[in-house]
Amino acid sequence: MAKKIKENFRRSKLKEQRLIRLKAKLKQSTKQKENDELFKMITVDSIDSLSEKEKFDTLLKLYKLVISFPDTNSDKLKLIMLFMKDNSLKVIARTSKYLRNIFIELLPSYRLNDQMNNGNNPKVKKSKEVEALQNFEKNLCSTYEEFITSLDVLDKSTYKKENCNTFRELIIDIICELFKKFFYFNHEDKLYRILIDKLSDDLESIRKNAFKALYAVLAKVDNSKSMFELKLAMI
Repeated sequence: MAKKIKENFRRSKLKEQRLIRLKAKLKQSTKQKENDELFKMITVDSIDSLSEKEKFDTLLKLYKLVISFPDTNSDKLKLIMLFMKDNSLKVIARTSKYLRNIFIELLPSYRLNDQMNNGNNPKVKKSKEVEALQNFEKNLCSTYEEFITSLDVLDKSTYKKENCNTFRELIIDIICELFKKFFYFNHEDKLYRILIDKLSDDLESIRKNAFKALYAVLAKVDNSKSMFELKLAMI
């Protein structure tokens, strides 16, 4: 009798656990569907109709998706980039920080040119996994270039504008951080050209940060061919 009661209790517990998992799966599926519908509606025009809080909430959802599941959500980077065109500097600043974190977390240490060129060669056989990785890296690299260009444009467009110094300092800080970490990666020339230009900026804080970032890379004890070519190009 006791054995039967114990078995019934075990079955009841298993059923309860299955129900909990089913509810969680259903909730996740519903949330995913809602997010997909939301992301499909995101355009430059639709973003303008959102409140600041709604923009921040949408940005956070996109950011978490890309960071948590980058392989299947690299297309969301383009959606995040749309917020770089917002009218609010607060929204742009938040977007810039998210994108900086994404690139620092996901960018590889090697250059992608050769890999992407090989990926476009029809004679080179590749598995679905390799093709997915190449598409992911291609999206990542193209958005990274777009982000750098956007930062440069924003810095120039807010130059000498009232109440924009803190925003400009953030933009240059991000560029400094990216250059110090990815001076061997694609588009490093865009970064160091911006920083060299900032050596004569009106703001002392920006001049100092640009100098520190350039010095941090140039002072590295590295006799590799890549470093030699980088230093030569910068000079």
